[in-house]
Amino acid sequence: MLKIGVIVCAHGNGKSVSRLRAAYEREHVDAIAVCGDLGDDFKEISSVLKAVSVARVPIIAFPGSHEPAADYFKALKQHKRVIDGTKTRRITIKGYDVVTLPGSSVNVPSATFRIVGEKREAKRFAQHGYRTFLIADLAKFIRKPAKTVVLCHDPPRGSSKDGIDVAYSGIVKKFFIVKPRDAGIFGKNAHPFTRIHDKGSIVPEPYASKLAAKGYPVAVKHRNVGNDALKAFLKQKRINFFTCGHIHEAGHRAVSAAGKPLKQGVPSQSVWYNAAPAVKGNGGILIIDDKATFKNIRS
Repeated sequence: MLKIGVIVCAHGNGKSVSRLRAAYEREHVDAIAVCGDLGDDFKEISSVLKAVSVARVPIIAFPGSHEPAADYFKALKQHKRVIDGTKTRRITIKGYDVVTLPGSSVNVPSATFRIVGEKREAKRFAQHGYRTFLIADLAKFIRKPAKTVVLCHDPPRGSSKDGIDVAYSGIVKKFFIVKPRDAGIFGKNAHPFTRIHDKGSIVPEPYASKLAAKGYPVAVKHRNVGNDALKAFLKQKRINFFTCGHIHEAGHRAVSAAGKPLKQGVPSQSVWYNAAPAVKGNGGILIIDDKATFKNIRS
């Protein structure tokens, strides 16, 4: 049996991560995976790594949609017990290959790690200073699909309201520019272009709700927002075990590879799991023993 404790979307909350790490140790996990969005700067990222690094099991971490590269690598150097999932893309634990896909396909302005579906897309983002990770390159690290666990920040695209990728986001109803006094909605490191919004463009949460509350023409809706290329790859390679985060609203949910909603504690041939945001004290354990299940944790 393999038990992986998942920490995702901690956003600098080292106290929550400490509680989750302690909970995972009580559950006797075999490893801890920190699946992106550790924080927006060196201080936040380091706080999360410090909190998790005292665990007595292997720890693997990688960036998601928020980390600037310079701050991420600087923090990793100070916490050498943590395996950097951008460089070590596969580790083997109890006969299972645990494989990472770092970055995100939807980045905040200061983030510099990008998941891409095509080589030309990778080239374009690399020209703008991003570190890119091509989904198809995961194939290099998969030896036996039935014995592979894929760790990612982003979820694959779902098709139902119970999916692990259902997000509340904003649709811009007409063109607008955010007023200077409201620019803080996007954070202190936001690029100036984040103030400009074309009709029909998408604004992620929590920014969409904040803009709508200020009277900007943004309609907040829920929909499946996962990565289509990632879903296609996982299905093509017949990956049964997968965990992610990113979409806070869909946390503590799991589906089968066919998209069927799963119940906690009920074994399934395949489990694709969103472990929920650690910043709010949530996490989860992926449990694999031929079949798999999951356990939601609230610390």
